[in-house]
Amino acid sequence: MDTSDRFRSAMVVGVICVCCWGCSSDGGSSDGVNQTTDTTPEVMYGQQSMFEEPDPCTKFGFVFETVEVCDETTCPALECDCDLDGLLNPCRETVGCLKEWDCDVVCPAITDAFFCIGRATSAEKNLCAQDSDCEQGSCAPILNVQACVQELPCREDGHCGEGAQCVRGFGTPVCTFGEVGEICVDAEDCATGFCGFEECTTGSAGESCRDDLDCASGDCFYEEGQSRTTPGVCN
Repeated sequence: MDTSDRFRSAMVVGVICVCCWGCSSDGGSSDGVNQTTDTTPEVMYGQQSMFEEPDPCTKFGFVFETVEVCDETTCPALECDCDLDGLLNPCRETVGCLKEWDCDVVCPAITDAFFCIGRATSAEKNLCAQDSDCEQGSCAPILNVQACVQELPCREDGHCGEGAQCVRGFGTPVCTFGEVGEICVDAEDCATGFCGFEECTTGSAGESCRDDLDCASGDCFYEEGQSRTTPGVCN
């Protein structure tokens, strides 16, 4: 093999090596870096969806259907032989319009029906593709989208998904897992068995408390004259 042949052979080997090192079979980078996950669902017009068991919203028989044009005039007005108290049917980009509902269940429970329709809107604001997209809890199907279930509003435990509970607390009800730092009303809301001053604790010395039962030591300290509307401290 003469010098020119050796040079051409070396060039071919070099190119092959570069491709093996810097290319992947799918045309992307092989450096192992995860790409950003797209949480936007693919919407097919006419796609129908509904709440599924064990979601408590299932009982209303709500059926949503995606539409090509989504604005304030798109969806039909909700009608039943009862006063719906202003219950609206706004269009949502990913789940579309509410097309069907069971008046026999909606009429006696207007407030709950309002809430369930609102969950459809909340789902669109909390889209996800995997659990890591959620601040807490899991990414799960709701209607025809994937949403961070524990970040949606709740009225009862069944709204919160597996392993979570709906805690009313002292404001808007939220889904929690009873972990330290999460909101609580009483000890039953906490995995540790200790609910300090509106949040789950370990009951350790220095943590907040309202009474002796909130402390592992059985001693919640309040200074003389201190208001019970402020937290005490576990001794």
